Amino acid sequence: MKLENHGERKHSLDFHAVLGKTGGAGVLTVDPGEEASFTFTAKKPGIFVYHCIGNGSPHEVAHHINNGMYGLILVEPARKTVFNRVRHHAKEFYIFQNDVYYDAETQGFSEHSMLNTMVPNYVTFNGRVGSLVDRPPVASKGQNAMIYFGATGGHMPSFHIVGEIMDWVWNLGDLTSKP
Repeated sequence: MKLENHGERKHSLDFHAVLGKTGGAGVLTVDPGEEASFTFTAKKPGIFVYHCIGNGSPHEVAHHINNGMYGLILVEPARKTVFNRVRHHAKEFYIFQNDVYYDAETQGFSEHSMLNTMVPNYVTFNGRVGSLVDRPPVASKGQNAMIYFGATGGHMPSFHIVGEIMDWVWNLGDLTSKP
């Protein structure tokens, strides 16, 4: 992984797929104008979140996540599994739920709400309001679809499927267990 910081603040990446303290952020912390890199071996298959933790303080973590510095990384099983067979011809969708904590007075991030109330002002999918309405995930009739779902929020994600019955669901993204 390589991180180049073209911004004005310290940035770092915490990969939940990386075993060890801060998920690699300890070696992938970059000051403005700098860059850093590291390699890792992905040993545990699953769908994992990654996000910026800034300088590592609760304020920086909250601020950076609230501003969309997050994503998903898929680590596929090395051995043949039901997951591999299903995924082969499937259409894939990555959906990420994010809680937005907004202070109407300052028209910016509300650290107080995020760290103390855990009640977001908005809940978005894929970074903006209406993203799944404007561009709904669509697969053809009879086509397998893989939906990878991640969330940054502190409250239970409100994942609501309409118009489909899931044939296989891997609990908590554990791709080596039985679906």
